[in-house]
Amino acid sequence: MTDFAIILAAGIGSRLYPLTQEYPKSLVKVNGREILDYQIQGYIQSGIKEENIYIVTGYKHEMILDYLKNHYPKAKEIYSKEYLTTNNMYSLYLGLKTLSPLFNGLSHLFINNADCLYDENLMKEFVNSDFDSSIAVEVGSYIEESMKNYIIINLKVA
Repeated sequence: MTDFAIILAAGIGSRLYPLTQEYPKSLVKVNGREILDYQIQGYIQSGIKEENIYIVTGYKHEMILDYLKNHYPKAKEIYSKEYLTTNNMYSLYLGLKTLSPLFNGLSHLFINNADCLYDENLMKEFVNSDFDSSIAVEVGSYIEESMKNYIIINLKVA
């Protein structure tokens, strides 16, 4: 059985504007590193193979493709041409549709937004979790943006 990850990176990153005027949200740098680098490294260090990491792109996808070619050539892109008129649920649909032929060999599926930064130890906890499914959220009061700020979803498929 194999673990896969889907990173939802198609949106324009309006919550990070003006940083996203020049760069897609996943390539915004935090402490000298792209957010996408933190995420991919976290998955790889947790035992997920680079070739099992899928990034759903849209806005400025050429920049993300160039980044992947130079840093993570085995990671895969799924392009959403409807990124301006859809949301992260459509990106997730595209990711799941792409991975559906692989579901028989799938053990866990990890899903996260591309504009979230989190500790790599959290990713390791998810990969090694005994729970069938889990979600990381910030404990506190609910606001309308809460759904947009989820961190990682872990779904045990098998």
